[in-house]
Amino acid sequence: MQHQNPYKIGIVGADTSHVSAFVEYIKNDARFQRRFEIAGVVDDGLSRVDFYRNRRASILASLPDSVPILTLESMPDVDAWWILAGDADSHLDILKALTQTHKPIFIDKPIVYNMTSFTEMKQYIRKHDLRVYSSSALRFTQLVTNAYARFETTTHIVIEGPLTFVDGIPSYHWYGIHCLEMLYALSAEVTIKKLEINDTYEYLSGTISDKTFEIRWIKVGDPPFKIFMDDAAFELQESLYEGLIHVLCEAIESDSLPVPLESTQRIMKTLDKLNLMRTKILNKDN
Repeated sequence: MQHQNPYKIGIVGADTSHVSAFVEYIKNDARFQRRFEIAGVVDDGLSRVDFYRNRRASILASLPDSVPILTLESMPDVDAWWILAGDADSHLDILKALTQTHKPIFIDKPIVYNMTSFTEMKQYIRKHDLRVYSSSALRFTQLVTNAYARFETTTHIVIEGPLTFVDGIPSYHWYGIHCLEMLYALSAEVTIKKLEINDTYEYLSGTISDKTFEIRWIKVGDPPFKIFMDDAAFELQESLYEGLIHVLCEAIESDSLPVPLESTQRIMKTLDKLNLMRTKILNKDN
């Protein structure tokens, strides 16, 4: 990538809080504002999920006047694209519209809603030799960095985090994906053994590498994200997005892809499996 300062970023999507949060970081944080610039935000309008459609007006209103709302055709040349549109069913259509720009593309979580769609997207990416990556923000938090430093000497891992659901989005793709992203950031060698559900929690257990793990999704209150490594405990302290913003910007400067598609594929496969397990459990209980 040709070096220039500031690097220009094009955002596609105007219906999630990530849009306003990412713009605020780039515009107001001294670590980014001289090196990067938001060239514009494209209001794609493709979402079929009411949750996102109902947020669109407030997200657009929250953006500063200095950030133009553009179409893809009117967007100036950029160094990277961030697809932040909420409805994952729109991501492939947006990706196809960006193909001829030949720029690296970050797609916010979840990249798609199922493995069938992921396979279609992956084939398209390979066919057109695109540089694409996707991740939950939790992968790049200090919380995960601290846990990873103790991973080799730990025998049992517990990950905790909030769990909410949105109509029109498969169960764990909305918030459950965050804890899974943390798990797979520690190791790709994950085996799922058991899912349990009650009114307050949903528990997932299995093995990771040569260790046991448990994910405790909490459905009440506003619990923080935590990781317990045997007797050590770590809690998310920084903003949810801070680590991800750093990684996205470093990826532009280094022309790198920080998350291989194979890593995202593993998470997508697990999400499909867990959503099916959850449906079977709930149907049995009813």
